[in-house]
Amino acid sequence: MKLSVFLPGVERARAVLTCCCKLLLPLLTSFTVCAAEPKVAGGIYVGQSAAFSGPSQALGLDVRRGIDAYLSHVNRSGGIDGRQVLLKSMDDMGQPVTAVENVKRLVLKEGVVALLASVGATTSDAVAETTTGLRVPFIGPVSGAEGLRQANRRFTYNLRAGQVRESQQLASQLASMGITTAAVVYQDDLLGKEGAASFEEAGRANRIRVLAQQKAGLAGAEIQEAAQNIAKLKPQAVVLFATYDVSIEVIRAARTAGYGAMFMTVSSAGSKAINEELLEGARGMVMTQVVPFPWTASVPLVNQYQKLMLENGHSEKDFSYGSLEGFLAARVLVEGLKRTGKGASPAKLVDALDGLGVLDLGGVQLRFSTQERESSNFVELTVIGQGGRFIK
Repeated sequence: MKLSVFLPGVERARAVLTCCCKLLLPLLTSFTVCAAEPKVAGGIYVGQSAAFSGPSQALGLDVRRGIDAYLSHVNRSGGIDGRQVLLKSMDDMGQPVTAVENVKRLVLKEGVVALLASVGATTSDAVAETTTGLRVPFIGPVSGAEGLRQANRRFTYNLRAGQVRESQQLASQLASMGITTAAVVYQDDLLGKEGAASFEEAGRANRIRVLAQQKAGLAGAEIQEAAQNIAKLKPQAVVLFATYDVSIEVIRAARTAGYGAMFMTVSSAGSKAINEELLEGARGMVMTQVVPFPWTASVPLVNQYQKLMLENGHSEKDFSYGSLEGFLAARVLVEGLKRTGKGASPAKLVDALDGLGVLDLGGVQLRFSTQERESSNFVELTVIGQGGRFIK
């Protein structure tokens, strides 16, 4: 478990000095832990618990690049009312128990006013439950899990369409291609179970017969069983609801077993990691996406994202759906902070986010209110083409 703080050298020194001075103040001989105020004067702290090591690290690191690109820009431009917006990120390795520990530390000890962009359905669900109890906003979980969109997740602000909409899009696409049979391979967790159920329903609505629902994890026996069943049943398409590491192994094993038809998956699987790992083996794979095409500068939000990623030391090779999703979460956070007035706190930020209404971020519109638990229904399909290029 590792804590990282993104802030420029001068600001880092200033924050450390301020901390040391505050420790000497006699007024702090007694205190009450409160989530309402940042711990360090002069900075607004926000937190992120995500996988920065382990099987899901590629997506977690990718999302953080996008967050940092926008917050660095905000801080170079003077921050919010002169206060730097500082990201404290902690590695949960994709483990829900660790994520809960991280969130409690970030809120109760580090004084963050919000949590951003946890990765994965099960981990994001654990973070959402914890932030609900602490009454702290959780902005932009990288998951389509339907549980994150229920009324009891009052403090969770989903910036992406849910997995049900993604399943509907996949089934509709298959039907438009004249495909009538499919198999589902799913991971035995919240992502997989919800995905398999939602595609079963979407398939029925589009007259697609699901020949099998096959559970698979990283265990070699499960991977081989899934691959052999796919090769035996010969569905016209295979729909994957699993993290990118499991998806990669299933695809490789199925190809080895002789299956040559189409694979499809949803955005939260991590399209960049699948593409980079499989190389030409990913060619022809269909993926849903829930943020705009990161390589289309004609969309103002994407144009800004590209510019700030380059300014933050990245290259065009680092453009991705994951980093754009993190960038979007950071933008929404900042829009909320701008409306809190002086003395940002979780409660003020919640009120500000609820009052955003329809927010246009430059070609991307999001809806916010006290009743809205899903601010976007945007879903589009991409195909991995020759040389690993994404094609709309």
